[in-house]
Order: sequence, then structure tokens, then C-alpha cells
Amino acid sequence: MGLGEKLEKLARVVPGIAGYQDREKSRDTDKAVRMKLSSELELIKLAIEGDKKKLTENKDFPLLPALDTIASKLDKIMNLVKFASRGYRGVFDTLKADQASLERLYTFDLGLFDDIKSIKAAAGELHGSRGDSALLDSAIRKLEATVDSFEQNFSTRQNLLSTK
Repeated sequence: MGLGEKLEKLARVVPGIAGYQDREKSRDTDKAVRMKLSSELELIKLAIEGDKKKLTENKDFPLLPALDTIASKLDKIMNLVKFASRGYRGVFDTLKADQASLERLYTFDLGLFDDIKSIKAAAGELHGSRGDSALLDSAIRKLEATVDSFEQNFSTRQNLLSTK
């Protein structure tokens, strides 16, 4: 998939973004991508809070600490995403980023939205497994792993682009 195709795909996920090639708009694009990621994570966290409430109502307490941990991780990651530096020095300080840097940035952004889909799917499994402790425990472990993977990928994106 070429650079233009990646930008088009990203624009379908985050409508109205201009891309990273225009220096003035690149920081706005970066912020829009991060705000969309953060809002998606917030929706997932709200669903998990609903699951926690149901478990509490059913007096099914053993797995609540694990869900609390995941909710806390999501809060931490949302803040990391939302309040990351606006734009990345290596890409946005030059007048025009090279094709390879832009390619990496679009790839990471699209990958992060794929990670969000994985987190949503894992949260859906969690929601669907209420009442079965073994399935619930497995769903929690899977959800935690997908959240951890998202955090690692977001950090990799920051590190890669800030050291350019």
C-alpha cells in the first residue's frame, strides 16, 4: 500500500485530517489522530466499567481487581496518547518529512487503529463471558495483553519519530 493509500485509509478513520506533509497542518493531524485514539479508548473503558458494575451487582468479586487494573491501564494510556507532545521533532521540525518517515508514521497510525479494533474485540469477549468464570478469566488476560500491546506500539511510534 502506497503513501497516498495509507493517508486515504487514515482519513477514513479520522475524517478531516490533512496529512503530515504540510508542516503547519502536520501537528494538527497528529493531534486529531491522538484525540481519536483517546476517545476510542475512553469508550472501551466505559464498557469495562459497565462490566465491573454487573460483576459487583452479581456479587462476583474475584475478578474485579483485574478489571480495575485494566481500567487503570486504559486511563494511563489515554493520558499518554492525549497529552503526548504535539507532533514529533524528527518529522515535524523539517519543512517536509522524507517519504520513509511519512510511510512509517502512517503505518504506525493505521496499526494503532488496528490495535483499537483488537482491544474492542477483546472487551467484547469479556462482556460476552459474564457468568462463566473460566471464560471471564481468559477474556481478562486477553484484554490486558491487547491493551499492553497498544501501549507498547504507541511508545514505539513516539520513540521512532522523536529520534529521527
